Amino acid sequence: MAVLGSAWFFEEVKAQGLLEEAKFCTPGSTRPCPDMGICKGRVKVCQDGRWAEECTGGVEPAPQETCDNGLDDNCNGAVDECVSLSGSFGIFLIIGGIVLLLFAIALSRVYK
Repeated sequence: MAVLGSAWFFEEVKAQGLLEEAKFCTPGSTRPCPDMGICKGRVKVCQDGRWAEECTGGVEPAPQETCDNGLDDNCNGAVDECVSLSGSFGIFLIIGGIVLLLFAIALSRVYK
């Protein structure tokens, strides 16, 4: 019941246009962000009564994903989402086979 009351209160504040004036945290306070991938110990900081959108501090995300290391380097929840040569070799073979098949069909129509 408390959750419904909180949701109702939030909607009322929002409907009355008071959301911009509302203070939801004490400026300078922090709250932990969930650990994801290699990113650990990060926090959100309260700025002007609102929690920051981005997490800061702790282990920062890598600028790009490192392939085949079994880690979520950019902290987006997906491990090794880059395509490596070992994973793309099968795709290369399939596409190559399709191209050869189409080429063979085209040649068979030319030399009838």
